[in-house]
Amino acid sequence: MLQIPVLNYFCCSICENSFQEIIEPNADSILRNQKECKERRYIDKLFSKVSSINAKQNPEVGKLAEKLDIAISEECNVN
Repeated sequence: MLQIPVLNYFCCSICENSFQEIIEPNADSILRNQKECKERRYIDKLFSKVSSINAKQNPEVGKLAEKLDIAISEECNVN
């Protein structure tokens, strides 16, 4: 069973062209989503790298919902 935190995946898809630039090149690692360190998995660290936000510690992550339309548009590239 794949265990990809949906919030982190969503957050990685809120930028224009995120599928081609972030998700597709990292697809294998995203799907494996292995621990990168004691408490963080790949998708969590990828999101932090892309956004400069730690989704687990920064309340500003809630503001990313304003970009839901971009995430929906990028999701169409996945399916």
